[in-house]
Amino acid sequence: MKTELHFPEKNPNKTHAYLEYDVNGTLKRIELDKFCVVVGRLESKVDFVIDNPKISRIHAEFIVDGNNYYVKDCDSANGTYINENAKKITANTPYKIINGDRITLANVELIFCC
Repeated sequence: MKTELHFPEKNPNKTHAYLEYDVNGTLKRIELDKFCVVVGRLESKVDFVIDNPKISRIHAEFIVDGNNYYVKDCDSANGTYINENAKKITANTPYKIINGDRITLANVELIFCC
């Protein structure tokens, strides 16, 4: 079941949350400064592009709901995982994430910081 979100563009929440990941020794950051941040390869349809052939065009959404944060896989080909040894999460279902969680999109590991 896909949840439709209708939030303002910017997140007025004062908490500062982001995702970090490594690209060939360079640390990249994805700011979670909106209520919904879409990540994938298709520049025209996502908020943040990860240039990796294993990442789907529209791979995942990171959702802010007050002080809670969620990841939702957008029916990606190679899946989304939370923390080590985790099974692939169910597509189109939000999963709560907390500080320090490791979210893997296909073969790209992101660390959630807030």
